[in-house]
Amino acid sequence: MNNLTGRFNTSLNTSIATTILPQFSRLSIRLWFGFSIACCIFGTTFLLILLSASTKRQQLRNGSHILLNHLMLMQLAICSVIFPIALIVSYLMLLQRSPYLNCPAFMLVYTTLFFSENWANVLIAVNRFVVIIIPHYYAKWATKPVLYGMIVVPWICGLGFSIPVYRGIGASFTAAPDPVLGFCYPRSNGGPFIVVWFTFLNYVPITLTGFLYIAIFLKLAVTKQSIRGRINPQFIVGDVRAAVPRAKNIAIARMLVVSFFFNFITLVPGPIITAFFPLFAMKGLVQMWVAKTLVLCGYVVSPVIFLTMSADYQKAVCKLARRLCRGAVSVQAPSNVISLPKSEPD
Repeated sequence: MNNLTGRFNTSLNTSIATTILPQFSRLSIRLWFGFSIACCIFGTTFLLILLSASTKRQQLRNGSHILLNHLMLMQLAICSVIFPIALIVSYLMLLQRSPYLNCPAFMLVYTTLFFSENWANVLIAVNRFVVIIIPHYYAKWATKPVLYGMIVVPWICGLGFSIPVYRGIGASFTAAPDPVLGFCYPRSNGGPFIVVWFTFLNYVPITLTGFLYIAIFLKLAVTKQSIRGRINPQFIVGDVRAAVPRAKNIAIARMLVVSFFFNFITLVPGPIITAFFPLFAMKGLVQMWVAKTLVLCGYVVSPVIFLTMSADYQKAVCKLARRLCRGAVSVQAPSNVISLPKSEPD
């Protein structure tokens, strides 16, 4: 498969020069690239702030927040590593460069991370569904074995279904000669495997997550239960307490519903434009903005929503900021002391 990259590189100059560059100025390409990289930096910074703040507040290190921290770590890898690599390679291809990239290896990491993140979202939605819809089962779902299992299972799904394609079973990760198509993509070896593969790892988890959050939203909207209610404090398993104020559970659920909604609207335009407006989709930079930058914005907005809608994250970030300010002041304090020269005796 490594030979694919070589064949891919040799065909770049002719394919890009004849199909892509005549349509776009270098300025429009650079504007797209600059904005997309800025989104990566912004999202990475926000995620680092939230993860750092989570270590300073105990409430953000226990219970379902373990799952949220795991999700943010995955999103951090996507914003800080996966998207920058994809954007840089696509940008160089648009400028008639021939970047080297081990396509199968990159796609193995790419698909594993993205598909694992999809299923991690499903299990977080299941966790919120239990605590909001059937809270009497929450004690069983709050145990550490269950929580850690909900961290491991998404990786089993993502890695378990990516390795066969990496090995060429049913499909293969192939280098594409056109950045509009994506510089790497899974090519079918024949049969329905690739359709089933992509549906199970992408559309199924997104659909399940959507149904779960719709059920949660309807439950909160119809019942309008008092946020003062609490889960029975007698349900205590290990060091994980199920006696969490219902107000916080509802706040977390609302935060996740809003986050999923914004992620969903960033994912939908790409398939819709490709299916119903194929001529418009053939315009390369349109696909770049829709298939790459818009999807990236979904990951960038997620930590902003977490911070905006969660009082716990707000308090943790404020606490982190105060510590950093005190640290900066303590470091600068010695430099502000002016030492007078010793006077020589007359």
